[in-house]
Formats: sequence, structure tokens, C-alpha cells
Amino acid sequence: MEHHDMQQTLAALVAPGKGLLAADESFPTMEKRFAEIELPSTEEHRRAYRELLFTAPGIEQYLSGQGKTENVPDAQQAMLHRARCNGAACFGQYTDEIERQYP
Repeated sequence: MEHHDMQQTLAALVAPGKGLLAADESFPTMEKRFAEIELPSTEEHRRAYRELLFTAPGIEQYLSGQGKTENVPDAQQAMLHRARCNGAACFGQYTDEIERQYP
């Protein structure tokens, strides 16, 4: 991905007033959510829940993207690295070496 394209993608993902939807929740998480409202965690109910998330009227006004559970650790690592780089830059200590320290 070109640097310019990546910047546009990142800007869209963090657009003001929008957020990411974690739509691939684990079975235990879904089971817990449904237990709170006394709804059995069946495949049919889980599918209906996901469909509700994506078909709610006007949802595109509030979402900039969706994530999957298996991508969360990599995304967290990338965000932590970016925060370190930004922090170093705020104190005038940013170097290419810091950028290359990405795990």
C-alpha cells in the first residue's frame, strides 16, 4: 500500500464521530451478552444480532470500519508503536531508529 493511500485509509478510520465495529465477537462474549438479556445464545440469535448491527438505519454515519477478533492483537501492537513514535516526536526525540523498532 502506498504511503498516501495508507494515510487516507487511516484518516477515514479515525474520522471524528465515527468508530470501529468489532463484529466477530467470540462465542463466550456473545453468550455473556445474551445472558444479560435472558436470550439463549443460539446460532440463529447470533446471526440476527450481527445482521442487526450491519442493517441498522443510518449505521454508516457512525462506523468507519469493522474489525475481526483475530486482528485485534496486531492492531493493538500497531497503535502502541504509533503512540510511542508520536510521544517521542512530541518531545523532539523521534528518530528513524524508533520507527524501525516495530515488533
